[in-house]
Amino acid sequence: MSEAIQEYQITCPYCWEIYPLWLEAEDSVVELIEDCQICCHPIQLRMETAKDGEVSLHTERAM
Repeated sequence: MSEAIQEYQITCPYCWEIYPLWLEAEDSVVELIEDCQICCHPIQLRMETAKDGEVSLHTERAM
């Protein structure tokens, strides 16, 4: 497994359950849609990596 792939804890904006998600950190903004592992609703994920390597992950309901 690549060292760039890390585990992040995300909260579903539908059922509010927290679960792990494995994502690869990139040097830019990454947006994707992932179904919740608990309730199966679509979640829009936005991952931003700062120049210092800090990753921020935002979740919201996908349309």
